[in-house]
Amino acid sequence: MPPSNLVMIRWHMADVYVPKPAELTELRRLVGSSPNAPQRTILERYDAVRAGSPPTSEWTLWSNGDVLRMNCTSISPKSIAGAFADIAVNGDVSWAMSAEGLDIQDTANPDPGFDRRQWSNVMKNQLALLLTSGISHAATLHAPAPVVVVSGSQWVGRTEPKNGWQIEVRGGWNRSDERGFISELSVLPASGDPNEGVVYRSYDVQHRDVVNLHVPSRVEQFVEGNRMFRTYAYHSAEQVTADYVERLVKVPEPGTPDVIRGVVSPTITMDLRSGVRLQTTRDQSGVSTLAIPPSRLKRECAWLRTSGWVCCGCIIAALVALRLRRSAATQ
Repeated sequence: MPPSNLVMIRWHMADVYVPKPAELTELRRLVGSSPNAPQRTILERYDAVRAGSPPTSEWTLWSNGDVLRMNCTSISPKSIAGAFADIAVNGDVSWAMSAEGLDIQDTANPDPGFDRRQWSNVMKNQLALLLTSGISHAATLHAPAPVVVVSGSQWVGRTEPKNGWQIEVRGGWNRSDERGFISELSVLPASGDPNEGVVYRSYDVQHRDVVNLHVPSRVEQFVEGNRMFRTYAYHSAEQVTADYVERLVKVPEPGTPDVIRGVVSPTITMDLRSGVRLQTTRDQSGVSTLAIPPSRLKRECAWLRTSGWVCCGCIIAALVALRLRRSAATQ
């Protein structure tokens, strides 16, 4: 997992997957001319990648143990550049915010679909792939230690198959640092099917003082043999203070400047904490507050599904499951 004590880490992620031509043609047929076709958003993402503007977002994690804030800001395509989605976990209280909405809930007992610890863990796992050149993925499979063979300045390690999967790691040796580094890590099916598995290729591995790790500048993730799925790019890291993290995770107040975002005035605020359960709506007609019965919850959280969370590609877990549907080796 990423370092967790008084650190800020920033990285970029780009979703660059485009399916095979036959699959893309079939998707276009399904979408047709219908503006409301459920697959249209996916098709638009693929077309953006093919046009050289893949969905790309900047991620920033601030953490102090279990207290954390994670921000996502869309970089491209231009139509959603600047859209954002932030989450924070601070002891008993957690929250999520975009330009459209803010929700607040009890950390230990959130409403269904509002567990911000779950969201943050998904994205910390994505960060771990970058920081470890993919080793974090292999670790989830509980693979045995690889048998390593060295040839000059290069080396390769392979594990025995376990639970249907095998790990292969390739790398080199940095003589000045007297340490090895990973250039490629593959999670391969024992069946040998080239259309399954995941490959991580790492570039420009350097020691990063703040996180005290050797971290690549870029990691490329491949699926379906050799089809690029996502890229991760390390940006920066710095030490922060406990007081600063506490300021970052403070529950936002609409109309009051946030430390990072400035003044945010979401249309809908949902306070789901026990003993509160209120929805506040701010629009041209004024401010209105209603109690939130549990039966209305799914309908009232629609702002979250259509806000910056989608713009920033935050529903990573769903996308990974969609594209790696044939692989049991997902994060």
